[in-house]
Amino acid sequence: MAVRATSSGTSGTRSEIGYDWESVWFGFLLALGIGRCHGIFSPVPAHYLMLGYEPCRENRTIIVKTQRISSFFAPPAGRTYALRWKNGAYHLDIPGLLRSLSLYSRSALPVRIIGFPSYLYFLLQYLKQEGKRFCLPANSMVLLGGGWKEHERQRVDKQDIYRLLQETMGIPRCNVREFFGAAESPSLYCTCRHGHFHVPIYSHVIIRDVKTLKPLPPGQPGILNLLSPMAKSMPLLSVMTDDLAVLYPGETCGCGIKAPYFELLGRAGLEEIKTCAAESRKILGRAEKYERE
Repeated sequence: MAVRATSSGTSGTRSEIGYDWESVWFGFLLALGIGRCHGIFSPVPAHYLMLGYEPCRENRTIIVKTQRISSFFAPPAGRTYALRWKNGAYHLDIPGLLRSLSLYSRSALPVRIIGFPSYLYFLLQYLKQEGKRFCLPANSMVLLGGGWKEHERQRVDKQDIYRLLQETMGIPRCNVREFFGAAESPSLYCTCRHGHFHVPIYSHVIIRDVKTLKPLPPGQPGILNLLSPMAKSMPLLSVMTDDLAVLYPGETCGCGIKAPYFELLGRAGLEEIKTCAAESRKILGRAEKYERE
């Protein structure tokens, strides 16, 4: 295995995955294609504000690896991490973030903010409450990923985040991209300029009925099933998530991308999720309870 990593485990079960060199190469081609399609690549160096975990040997989660990879879409002029590893534990470094924001706002280089949407929202709220505002350089960008994790109950509408970004940092909505994926699935999904997750050619998406698991037509909500043949190192062809979503034809987006896109509706409220068929009855029972509630 060229790469070994684990999921975050916030759904109750931590998965451990591995990719061989061929699968890593396919993943590189995927990232290259998505980066070009969504205009994320830039030859201009950028300062990075990493709203996530500082890499260390003790942290093997896939999100740490993918966030660091995302900091190479533009040459990194420097990175500031929100969660710093010190004395065997992570510590939130708010003063360090504020110092970097102040420094970056006076630089000619653009800033790229990478991390969890929940962390970004909490930072923006803090800036607004403290009356702090930074005018970041033009072409600054926000790349979000990893979901809300343990802060799912505090999830807010994306429009609230976009509004706060404009107010406190001067970053417009068109410069925000969000990634979606699962540690157990080798594919990656990125929002277009209209905020929709279009399905890339490297994968396929099925929305399944919460009671029967039968595929649903576009426009009907159900459980999100991700399919991708990219990984040969492990049986990751089909992964049933604990996300509720709805699929739409690509033409209805209006961004110009013709591939279908899906909209996330939230988590299915499961205390833990298994992707093997043996656990499907347990998943369905909990999904039915969620539907009734």
